[in-house]
Amino acid sequence: MARLRKEGEEARVKREAAAKASREADEKEHQASLEARKKLNQLQKEQHERELVEKKAEFEKTFKHLWGPGTTGLSIVYATFDTKEMADKVITEVYKDTMISQVTNYPGVLYEFKNETKLHIANPGLQVRTNDARVEMITSDDRIPELIETCIAVSQNDNLDIVVVQMTDVSPDYGKWVALQSTEQDQTDAYYNVDPFSEIKPVTDKKVKCKCDFCPCPMSVE
Repeated sequence: MARLRKEGEEARVKREAAAKASREADEKEHQASLEARKKLNQLQKEQHERELVEKKAEFEKTFKHLWGPGTTGLSIVYATFDTKEMADKVITEVYKDTMISQVTNYPGVLYEFKNETKLHIANPGLQVRTNDARVEMITSDDRIPELIETCIAVSQNDNLDIVVVQMTDVSPDYGKWVALQSTEQDQTDAYYNVDPFSEIKPVTDKKVKCKCDFCPCPMSVE
């Protein structure tokens, strides 16, 4: 009987040691995974910032005469569309990638202008357009290049009326809010698009034990 108790105690000690080693290995793997994710996140952030700088430089080659950064880093962008439906479509698209912080939509706008400002129109004299939709968008200067490109692409109008006005002064709280709301949200490898359970493995193999595991008999159920 003493021999059986001794063997049972030795078996218990071995199981506890194996379970402890498994837990330590799992914790080590978990910490390594967290560290790797932090490094990947930093690399993605740096790459994203480089891409923004390159995209801004490419845009300025074409539209530099329309826009430049101001002292506050914020601007108001006015765009005029033929219909309210098109204005709503553009607003929906620019909000998808947080290109703007807020917008005001003015439907039914009466638009008058002289032909000298519209060289692509053959009819001379005063031009009058009714039921236009004018959109007033507030954003940070860094988002203006992509915002203008998106407005033109969605409306499919290369001659779209766009005016960018720099904001000369804003309250500190409002400036921070606009900058935050118009910060680009990079969807590449976003954590919320990754299955959190795809790499999870059991810490140990679970087995159904019986009293035979604690005595030198051949019967055991797994």
